[in-house]
Amino acid sequence: MVTGEDGVFWMHDVAREGAPLRLEGRRILPTQRAIPSPERMFVSPDQELEIVVSLLAEMRVILREPAEADAFAVLDVDGQELELASERGKRRLTFRRGELVEGRSEVLSVSDEAAWLVLYRGDEAVREVPVALYADDEPLTLRP
Repeated sequence: MVTGEDGVFWMHDVAREGAPLRLEGRRILPTQRAIPSPERMFVSPDQELEIVVSLLAEMRVILREPAEADAFAVLDVDGQELELASERGKRRLTFRRGELVEGRSEVLSVSDEAAWLVLYRGDEAVREVPVALYADDEPLTLRP
């Protein structure tokens, strides 16, 4: 299915309740929702059901001081860790902490809702850096 420029689309003749609806694509964070039964919907069954998805941004971390940290996490504005994803062939691996080897990470995908990069040495947070990620054709390199 292809959306309009604003990302909106309509589906007709689908199950009225309980059917899983999975949204995925190269540039969006995969999202799955069940179509709720009419009595659990906050709107009537003939009204629109809105599902908002996040864009995926590709990023890598390269530390100026490689010994500073050996891992990192990305947090949203509320301080919640976001899921990081790595493509391995046809498999998508997801995790909460990214590994830094000699101060460098692999290219990872993360929600564009990212607000903070937290650097860790072992289990201890050593630094927090504000970030603004955006979906682009090239990975964004963060050099904290």
